[in-house]
Amino acid sequence: ITHESLSLLTPDGATTFSSLQPGGESWSVLRARFDPWLVAEAEKEGVECIPGATVDALYEENGRGCG
Repeated sequence: ITHESLSLLTPDGATTFSSLQPGGESWSVLRARFDPWLVAEAEKEGVECIPGATVDALYEENGRGCG
């Protein structure tokens, strides 16, 4: 990875921030392999995954997400 940036997306556009700091630690994943693995690991821990669902808010109880 030779360039680092972060993009914030909205329905109307995007803003991108570029990093000029050398020596940062970067990594990349193949989403087609990573996403199914992450879902399987989350489900092993009791997470209910709902593909296509939009999350509007995270409810917390005792410092943990619960809904």
